[in-house]
Amino acid sequence: MFPIKTTEAILVATDFLCQNIYRCTPEAKELTYTSSVCPLMEFAAPAWDSYRVKDINKIEMVQYCAARFAKSDYRRTTSVSKVMDDLGWRTLSDHRKDASLNLFGKAACGKVAIPVASNLFF
Repeated sequence: MFPIKTTEAILVATDFLCQNIYRCTPEAKELTYTSSVCPLMEFAAPAWDSYRVKDINKIEMVQYCAARFAKSDYRRTTSVSKVMDDLGWRTLSDHRKDASLNLFGKAACGKVAIPVASNLFF
């Protein structure tokens, strides 16, 4: 349920940005994406990290479309991963992995109210 509703909200936000900033520079497009769309995609990332490929691909496609938009490169021959490397963007699955490890570290240190089993530590 989470990826479907979240993906729809992200697509609405992305479409709104595309309609309003299409004439801006690539730097402005990138800044707008990272400040307004990325937080929507990374919200609750530690709690939701799907194992289903279709859910992961659905969310990653939003970032691929945003990368093409930021660079204004819609050619089919252009590699999206190269565009993302040029922008310096990491995949969202990497962001989710980092967020999960960060939350686990905070739980292990007692900085968040999530119980961690004592047998996890040696």
